This record gives sequence, C-alpha cells and structure tokens, in this order.
Amino acid sequence: MIGNVEFDPLGFAEVYDVKWLREAELKHGRVSMLAVVGWLVTQAGIHLPSPDGIYDSSNPIDAFFKVCVSVFGVIVFGVIVFVSIVFVSIVFVCGCVFLVCVYVCFCV
Repeated sequence: MIGNVEFDPLGFAEVYDVKWLREAELKHGRVSMLAVVGWLVTQAGIHLPSPDGIYDSSNPIDAFFKVCVSVFGVIVFGVIVFVSIVFVSIVFVCGCVFLVCVYVCFCV
C-alpha cells in the first residue's frame, strides 16, 4: 500500500487492527481540518447572529472565554463527577477484594 513504511515506534499495530488505526487517523485529520476552517472563519469576522452580541468576538480565544465560561464549568464539573465515580468504584472493588482475601485467609 502507498505510504506503508512500517513506522510504528509505540507498537500500536501489534495491539490494534491497522485498518482501524488508519480510519481513526483519517477521522482525526478531517476533524482538525474543520477546526482550522472554523478558526479562519472566526478570524474573517463571520459570526453567528446573536441578540446580545455573545458571538461577535473576532479573536477565537476571546470568543471561547466569552461564550464558554458556563460550558467550561459544566465540562470541569462533569470530569470531576466522572473521576470521583471511578475512584469510588475502584475503592469499592478493592475493598471487596480485600474482604474476600481476609475471609479466605482467616475464616476458611
């Protein structure tokens, strides 16, 4: 295949299917191209219509912080909740495993 130079320093091809990796690379490349188009459109001054002028910033970084303060808070809150749920479940599972080991070692 064209471009197949067998360059895989991290060994992903041994773990994942190469066709799936190529598909993921194409998808991520297309998403990044759309992100660049969005950045350029914002820099050109083309914005969504808004009654209160939220979307009128021509600097993309200022636009992110102008629009997404509440959205950013929701994302941070969601990540904190997700991590805490995962942490609690890991502690619960480890505690159950510990109790089973104690039971097996001392009560049997």
